[in-house]
Amino acid sequence: MGDDHTALICDFGLSHLKEGQRSTTISNAIQGTLNFMAPERFDAAPVNYPADVYSFAMTAWQIHTGLVPFPGISLDAFHLHVIEQQERPEYPNSMNKTLWTLIQDCWQPDPTRRPTFSGIEASLQPISEPCTQFSTTFSST
Repeated sequence: MGDDHTALICDFGLSHLKEGQRSTTISNAIQGTLNFMAPERFDAAPVNYPADVYSFAMTAWQIHTGLVPFPGISLDAFHLHVIEQQERPEYPNSMNKTLWTLIQDCWQPDPTRRPTFSGIEASLQPISEPCTQFSTTFSST
């Protein structure tokens, strides 16, 4: 969180695991938190912006729902459900449809089809404006 209370994107490699979460090391080249790891990482793909976009979407889903995606999933189950069957967390009824569409775009199986962070920011702008207007209205009363 920035000094101005703006959410910032972070390097998941610098984070610490919450109790009950597992870090996965598949090889020396592939490390991460399984629940948030982009499927292509299992093919030893480099950590890059599309992989970060996938992880961002998992984080956005977790922030909205308060749930961990794929809780307690084993490596074998992750490979079957997330990689082979391309399963993703379910739509929470309380989520804005525009945000849900963006999250689904971030989960595209083909990393080249995922939006950039600039694209994500542009997509979030219209749905964040009501929050800004509410904040301005609330603070001026």
